[in-house]
Amino acid sequence: MWFSLEAFFRRRIVRSVLNGHVVAGLIPRSPGFERGLKPATTCAFKVFLGSSVLKSMVLGTAALLIILIAFVRYPTIPLAEWSALWLETRGIAVAGLVIFAALAFLLTVFETLLRSDALDLLGTDLIRVTGLIGTLLLFESLIGASFLIAVIAGFLHVARATEAIMMFAMSVLVMFILSVFHSYLLLVRFSTVGIMRRNVIDV
Repeated sequence: MWFSLEAFFRRRIVRSVLNGHVVAGLIPRSPGFERGLKPATTCAFKVFLGSSVLKSMVLGTAALLIILIAFVRYPTIPLAEWSALWLETRGIAVAGLVIFAALAFLLTVFETLLRSDALDLLGTDLIRVTGLIGTLLLFESLIGASFLIAVIAGFLHVARATEAIMMFAMSVLVMFILSVFHSYLLLVRFSTVGIMRRNVIDV
């Protein structure tokens, strides 16, 4: 249900953003379309749904494999020996985390370009488009990490039930703020990709 709702609403948002560039006159007029404008992309529902499902399946499988490889020995030894085992497996865990982050970034780049119908940018503007998406994702990750650290610090200082309730309410507020912030950065990402795609079409 989440994938379906995400595909339904975000395809409308992306289509509005990309077609907004058309209305602004950034794409040359074409006599074969309504009001002489060439649509930026169709934003098909199946593309959004399929990309979300595929990305989640790949990342889920990768995370499971990394956990199995790095932490497979932990359930078979006593809890008191975990600290010593961590010294042996921390290298594998860090390497797995780096691989997972790189795979997530790669899939995000492909997902963004696929949803924007701009896969041509991989061959014409690979460095710029990956740099753009990487910068936005890094900025979003830093903001999210800052909020997460603040919430964890708040829970660590909870001493009474009223303070715990206030922190739960604060967590809900933080989730709402991050959701709005994520949606805004999505608009920025697809808007910029739409402009870059227009440059490729013009060439």
